[in-house]
Amino acid sequence: MGLRDLIDGLMLVLGADAQSWHLQSQPIIARHPVLPHRTGVRPRILLAEDNVVNQKVACRTLEKLGYRVDVAQDGEAAVKAWESGRYDLILMDCQMPVLDGYAATREIRRRESAGRRIPIIALTAHAMKGADIVCKDAGMDEHLTKPINRPELDACLRRYLSEQHNHVTPSSA
Repeated sequence: MGLRDLIDGLMLVLGADAQSWHLQSQPIIARHPVLPHRTGVRPRILLAEDNVVNQKVACRTLEKLGYRVDVAQDGEAAVKAWESGRYDLILMDCQMPVLDGYAATREIRRRESAGRRIPIIALTAHAMKGADIVCKDAGMDEHLTKPINRPELDACLRRYLSEQHNHVTPSSA
């Protein structure tokens, strides 16, 4: 463990509230690199969510995990925001007005260039059997249920952002 690892670990500990830190095991710091701090770039996440309470909870959680986050109120706004090319990952609510998350994902996948595929993680209140298949069929990469489980969200984001970082440099916008 080098000095940079120690500093990254201290920043992670000092940036979290006591309750959330108590719920996590300390060895996670040494086993999983802290991508936002290591690269000097905090990945930008687009949160497509129409419910204001869910927006606030998700934004606070994502910011505490070290990410920059912007919100799109519906699927149509999410597609428009994605067009900017500023995002490293999209958290997509499935049930939204104007254009739902499934249709928005299909539209993004239709428009994507061959060189870059943005990870899209479904957020849904539907924990029913087969919901994950519906999400995958729409082009989503992963399926998370609400309410958001912070450790599960953290692991999912790390996995997809680490894969992306290894293949495509995250935007620094």
